[in-house]
Amino acid sequence: MSFHPAKRLDVLNGSLGVFQAEGPSAGWQTVNASEVVSKQELYSFFRELARPFDPNRLPAPPTPEEMQQLFSAAGKYEYWLAPSDENAAIGIDVSN
Repeated sequence: MSFHPAKRLDVLNGSLGVFQAEGPSAGWQTVNASEVVSKQELYSFFRELARPFDPNRLPAPPTPEEMQQLFSAAGKYEYWLAPSDENAAIGIDVSN
């Protein structure tokens, strides 16, 4: 993935699954490599949560402060953080 401040999210390799709750495209949609998702808020959301990445180490579990940052960012951008049962209903397993 490549994030661009100019209101674009480019999927450079692989694909990205996106769930839309309502509207004519409701359900899971797949964005494939070289397609573009236009949404400044999505870029800003991920930028707020980003942390340095070391390819030689597994990422540490999020700290309580990082989880609070996720909750705050989700509220700011009006993103829904669904409970386990709602995630399971659309095929997301968050038990691990």
